[in-house]
Amino acid sequence: MLKQNEMIERYDPVGTDGQLELGAGSSPTPGYIHNDIRPLNHIEIVCDIREIANYVKSGWTTIKMAHCLEHFSPAEAKKIVKICYDLLAFSGALTIDVPNFKWQTKAHTFQEISDEEAVYFIYGEQDYEENTHRNGFTEASLTKLLTDTGFRAIVNDIGQVLIGTGVKWED
Repeated sequence: MLKQNEMIERYDPVGTDGQLELGAGSSPTPGYIHNDIRPLNHIEIVCDIREIANYVKSGWTTIKMAHCLEHFSPAEAKKIVKICYDLLAFSGALTIDVPNFKWQTKAHTFQEISDEEAVYFIYGEQDYEENTHRNGFTEASLTKLLTDTGFRAIVNDIGQVLIGTGVKWED
């Protein structure tokens, strides 16, 4: 956490490809500036996502979060998506991949996955403190989250995962 009056250099999308990946983890996407709460290889910005605006300037063309937003409560997720909206340039896009709660519950109900797998999918791996699921998403709830924070949204249900894209159309 930043201390009061602490000065840091903020990442600027100008001079990069304008691509920021939040919660990149151990498999960061090439071509992005990467963030994670853990100091892993290829992570340029080590901080909690909720503090990312302290480390980057606005004007990004693309922000990506893959299997990250489910680790936050619904209220926190909304704040994080709003932060992303504020960091994006006009017509910039936010892409969010999250587990599909409807797929999880249906797969468990129809015994396509075991009890153990259902617990893993619903609650997360829990191999470190932040790797616990605190939220679940459906196509409707992810669409609502994106539109409630100002995005024009498209959400694709690809089975086990939902892929939401929000485009910023207003400044």
